[in-house]
Amino acid sequence: MMDVRQARAENLAKLLRRHPSLRVFADRTELAPAHVSQMKNGVRRMGDEVARRIEAQLRLPHGWMDHPHGDGEDTPVSAATAPSLDQLLSRTSPRAQEALELIAHAAEEGRLSEADIALIHQLAARLASTTGKYERLRRTVRDDDPTAE
Repeated sequence: MMDVRQARAENLAKLLRRHPSLRVFADRTELAPAHVSQMKNGVRRMGDEVARRIEAQLRLPHGWMDHPHGDGEDTPVSAATAPSLDQLLSRTSPRAQEALELIAHAAEEGRLSEADIALIHQLAARLASTTGKYERLRRTVRDDDPTAE
């Protein structure tokens, strides 16, 4: 039988594989990237508080981190329902695809600074809160730019 420490380590590895980068996982779980890296590499053990934080931030059931899960079993809701980056990109214009791919590539390589992430977050929040507000601007851009959607 697997102990809690080993189950948490395996579940962390599984969750990290479901995220584009360690930094993205750290941001989503509100943990320091160095802390996540230390847990991933076995330098630091995952305590109860961190396990519960990961579960809460990723909307996993309480105690999920403490028990082993097979590859196809107990897939977290957020991982099961979230579209992949490829699926999202397939629904956007070529210009938007290029911009998003550049951001994803920089994130994957760990080249996004905290200032970059803050700027991207501000832009994403603005876009999410402006439903329809910029539709006239979007139509103007499309009319003026043949490469736009």
